Amino acid sequence: MTVGEWVRGQVDDWRTTPRTVLDTAGRSRPNPAYAAAARAASSALRTLAGHLLIPLDQVGPCTTCHAYHHRYGAGGRPLCPTCHTAALARARRRYRRAA
Repeated sequence: MTVGEWVRGQVDDWRTTPRTVLDTAGRSRPNPAYAAAARAASSALRTLAGHLLIPLDQVGPCTTCHAYHHRYGAGGRPLCPTCHTAALARARRRYRRAA
């Protein structure tokens, strides 16, 4: 598992956690797990940005596998390094077949 995949898991956990829950009387209350998941996702994104030595606003998801990586700004790509390598290999195979 790469760091970007770990961050994707943290963000997915945050997005799928309900904001509110029902108490025993049937009233809607804030879900404490939502706040904890939001803090974990934010911390994971900041950790990835520090790991990649880039500003936080340049971190984004891969268009193929949705793992977080250096997506925006100078040097950013829409594909993570793993998907980029796989796409290059597919393109080379197609080129060899055509030649």
